[in-house]
Amino acid sequence: MFSCNYVSLMRDFDLLQEAKPDHAVVRTFHNLEPNGQGKLLVSFSPVHNYAAVKAIEVVDEGGAQ
Repeated sequence: MFSCNYVSLMRDFDLLQEAKPDHAVVRTFHNLEPNGQGKLLVSFSPVHNYAAVKAIEVVDEGGAQ
């Protein structure tokens, strides 16, 4: 399971089923809200074995205020 600030974003994701040879698996999530300290708390809970995360990109969708 993958969650951000204790909100579940993906359940039962099978990386081996989604992966294609020589292609990255990309998932996009919108409208994530930071916690009171302005942070996104990301957590992973394995269902079977342990996958590796190579990169996470966070883009501010709100713009400067």
